[in-house]
Amino acid sequence: MSKDPSLIQFNNQLAENIFSPYIKEINNATVCFFYDEDNKQIQGGCGVFVKSEDNYYILSAAHVLAEHVKNKYIILKDKELILGGKIFSSKMPPTNIREDDSIDVSIIQLDIESAQYLLTRFNPISKDKLGFKHDIKNSTTYLISGYPKTKSKSNAKSKIIQSKIFSYRTKPNFDFDFTKSGFDYQKTIAVSFDGHITSKSNPHKHKAPDVDGISGSGLWYIDIEMNQMFLVGIVIQYIKERPNKAILATRIDYVFMEEIFLK
Repeated sequence: MSKDPSLIQFNNQLAENIFSPYIKEINNATVCFFYDEDNKQIQGGCGVFVKSEDNYYILSAAHVLAEHVKNKYIILKDKELILGGKIFSSKMPPTNIREDDSIDVSIIQLDIESAQYLLTRFNPISKDKLGFKHDIKNSTTYLISGYPKTKSKSNAKSKIIQSKIFSYRTKPNFDFDFTKSGFDYQKTIAVSFDGHITSKSNPHKHKAPDVDGISGSGLWYIDIEMNQMFLVGIVIQYIKERPNKAILATRIDYVFMEEIFLK
C-alpha cells in the first residue's frame, strides 16, 4: 500500500525545517567547476571549500581536478576563476585510468589570491567540521549537495548562466558489495540513492535529477541530537547497476592521508 501523500508532504515539510540550516551552510561551502568545450561552458564537477588555521583548501575528486586543474574554473560574479595553489591528488592506478582510482581525491591548497576571490561568494567550513573516524549506524542521516550537469542552464549563446544545486537526504547502504565493486569499506562510504525522490511540493515519488556532475561534493553527516554536521567524505562515484546501486564517497580520513598522494 502506498503511503498517504499528505503524510509524506507533512514529513517533507518537517524535514525541510530541520535540515534547511545545514543545507544552507553546506551550499555556501560547495563550489561548481566548469570547463570550455566547443565554445560552450560545460559543468565539470564540484568541490568543498575548507579553512584550516590560516590556510584555505578545495577538496574534490581526482577525476574532477587532478589532470584538469588548469582547464577548470569557478564562475564568480565578474570573473572565471582558475584556482591557483598546490594540488595533491591520489596516485594514478596501475591501469593509468583515473576511473579505476578507488580513492579518487584531490586537494588544492589555495594561494592567497584564489582564496580571497572565493571568499567573495563562498563561506568555507572550519576544520572542526571534518568528521574523522566516522562511525556508521542504521540511524545515520547524510546530506549530499552538488551541481548535476542536468541542472545547468544555458543562454542563447550556449553560455551557462545558472547551475542549480541539488540536495539529497539519505542513509547508509549496508547491502553494498564493496568487494564486487573493487572498493574498500574501510576507506569508502556507500549511501543509498535509488534515483527517485519526494518533495514538499510533490509528495508523490518521482524521478530525481541525473546526479552526473556531483563528483567532488561532500558527504555530510547530520547529528540531529547534537545539532552538528560533519564532512565525512568526498563523493567520487555513482554506481547505477542494480543490485549494487549506491553513491560512493571516500572517507575524509583518507582524503588527508599523505602517503596516498603524489606531490
